[in-house]
Amino acid sequence: MHLTYIEQGASWPAQLQQAKCAYLPKTDEPSTDPMNYRGLTILSALYRTWAKLRLRQLDGWIKSWAREELHAGLKG
Repeated sequence: MHLTYIEQGASWPAQLQQAKCAYLPKTDEPSTDPMNYRGLTILSALYRTWAKLRLRQLDGWIKSWAREELHAGLKG
């Protein structure tokens, strides 16, 4: 299946609609509280590559409105 078909409205193949999630602890202490873990979603390489290419196409548009004050906590 070509990604062009997907962009025209076709469904993503079932294999690409699944992801794995790794749970990373937020603290050094072991915990049984699920809120003490951060989920890291791992998507297929094909989907990640497609998303990266599409995001690059938005660079010019984003630069037209993005301002430094919109980036919280990233000042050097």
